[in-house]
Amino acid sequence: MGGGENVEILGSFGRQPGQFMKPRAIEFTREGHVIVIDRTGRVQRIDPRTGDIHARWTLELHENGTPTGMKIDPRDGTV
Repeated sequence: MGGGENVEILGSFGRQPGQFMKPRAIEFTREGHVIVIDRTGRVQRIDPRTGDIHARWTLELHENGTPTGMKIDPRDGTV
């Protein structure tokens, strides 16, 4: 890495809030939150400044396969 770069680690391996099982997609919201979807279909919206979990849910059809990406609608912020 070049000089002056800061690296922050967000989360760890696991199934608890703030933990991930092989993250598959990561996006940022307009508000600066990070949304992470892991291999198990869990979605978590996290404030990277504090590490607080602002929302979490599981995709309805995650049994049909593992997620490979996501898109956030710029008009209303839906995932």
